[in-house]
Amino acid sequence: LPVRLPPSLRRLDLGANRLAGPADPPEGTEGLRELVLSDNLLSGPIPSGLARLPSLEILLLNDNLLEGGVPEDLANLTQLRFLYLHNNLLYGSVPPSLSQRGDIQSLIVNGLDQPHRLSHDDTPPAGPDVRRATR
Repeated sequence: LPVRLPPSLRRLDLGANRLAGPADPPEGTEGLRELVLSDNLLSGPIPSGLARLPSLEILLLNDNLLEGGVPEDLANLTQLRFLYLHNNLLYGSVPPSLSQRGDIQSLIVNGLDQPHRLSHDDTPPAGPDVRRATR
């Protein structure tokens, strides 16, 4: 991923670019509202540094090689509405502080002890690899 980006950037879509390595957010992305890193070759754990993006509403990390558990600190992203983590190498379960939030409109995770597919009636973000989730 780029090392530094302009702080005025609100949407970063690097999906389907064959990016490899960790999914650490670049410096200067604190104002991001949308971060799309789906359909790449990103590996390692879901970085806790994502919790330092307070404006994040959409986080798409699906279809990568991410491993480990779902970090509890993602629940600190109070603006988060769409979280897609499916088709990775994740294990464990979604922390209750994240899965029980009523303001998340769509949460899709599979490969865990208890797969989660949660969606409300709002329209999911546009993109070729985004699928509508249903209860």
